Amino acid sequence: MLSSVILSSNMQQAEGISLLIVGLPGIIHLGEPVTYFVVVQNDSSEQKTLVVKSNQDDLVYPVTVPPQSYVEVAQSTIKYEQGGDYEITYVAMKGGNILSAISQTLKVRMKYSEPKKTTPETQGSSASSWGCLLFITIPLLLTILAFTGVKPLDSYKDNIINSINGFFDSLGGQTITTSSSIPPTAGSREFIEHASFLEIDQYVLNTPASAESSIENLAAYLGNGAKDDLEKTRAIYRWITENINYDYQAYLAGTYGDMSAQGVLNSRKSVCAGYSELFFKLAQAMDLQVIKISGWAKGISYVDSSSLLGIPNHAWNAVKLYDGWYLLDSTWGAGSIRNEVFVKEFKDYYFLTNPEQLIMTHYPDSSKWQLTEQYISQSIFNNYPTVYFKVFGSKLITPINKYLEADSVTFFKLVAPGALDVSIVNNGKWHYLTITNSIFEGSVPVTEGGVDICAKYSKDSNTYSVIVSYVAQ
Repeated sequence: MLSSVILSSNMQQAEGISLLIVGLPGIIHLGEPVTYFVVVQNDSSEQKTLVVKSNQDDLVYPVTVPPQSYVEVAQSTIKYEQGGDYEITYVAMKGGNILSAISQTLKVRMKYSEPKKTTPETQGSSASSWGCLLFITIPLLLTILAFTGVKPLDSYKDNIINSINGFFDSLGGQTITTSSSIPPTAGSREFIEHASFLEIDQYVLNTPASAESSIENLAAYLGNGAKDDLEKTRAIYRWITENINYDYQAYLAGTYGDMSAQGVLNSRKSVCAGYSELFFKLAQAMDLQVIKISGWAKGISYVDSSSLLGIPNHAWNAVKLYDGWYLLDSTWGAGSIRNEVFVKEFKDYYFLTNPEQLIMTHYPDSSKWQLTEQYISQSIFNNYPTVYFKVFGSKLITPINKYLEADSVTFFKLVAPGALDVSIVNNGKWHYLTITNSIFEGSVPVTEGGVDICAKYSKDSNTYSVIVSYVAQ
């Protein structure tokens, strides 16, 4: 489970405002930190300016939420050293009136494990481990703000961190540091759009079995064939998409097995979390800046609705190269599910995909990892058509709303590198678009029902693949 959203049964809301607590489980163990964030959602047609208060601290979080969208207000990391039940509460207020309130009970429990057998070699460590089970009588709550929507004054953040560090100093503990408040930005497309990966791809496809026994050995081999960080990133992506199969049966059963990087390397199969973890560990071993992203994707478990609330259904990665961050999805790049079976098919499109295109199918649970020029709300995401591009550089230009007006003429335009023909298929009728330098366009009459953009990529076959889907109504 990547994260969760838990709403209290007595949640209040007014004026279209609702509060959400994301990533906070019902039970945590003593001494284990857990990070969650708070979201204000505005379902009304008007912009709302309000404040959010918490029972965890004395701060007031001012926030402005555009209509039909949400803003992440605060991210907190908490850790308790005393068992018990703790109430986590947030309230959204405007002019002294409560617009929304949410509360969750957090159960803090001891994590039980089998005591070590005492031998002359382990007696000292055994005694130490038992000592760690003693309760500290003062509960410890760490609240570290990392605003991603509305930025607070720096003095607020500094005062909080200084007070926490002062508390730790009194206990002889370590000082807490915060990450940069500068949000990640998308890297320039010019660095990668004209790159050739033929040489590094061939090197990866010839990886000997002796180099695949461990994360360290594989990272060393892949790194030796790369000229720079871009080729390192490509090498990891190409190896994973070639060698790891999507474990569809595990997905159906809900039992995913060992999703550690080494576990996935050994079994050669996993679900998206295992793909993302393997990429993450290999990239780290090759000294790349990399993160794992969780969120919602329009795959086999996606439910078309007006809200994304619930457990994120997908995981992918971002890597920093040159001047910024780039997104990639090795799971979707490896193939797809057809007739209940995973079919391996390398897809270049999901390697360092343009964020403005990937957002049509991938919605991160932290908005800063959209990497788009403008913030994309849940409703906009849900209204995008579903795209099934395979080739790097593919781009849907128009229309970008999945709902088309029936019994009207619609103008279509897209970039489809490598495609020989592109046709709009609607109720059995095929309408071919004109082509100019991989750009396909044309005006097509559509009637009520499904509307698909289909592309032909092979001269030796008359097979067309659906690359974009709409509904005319």
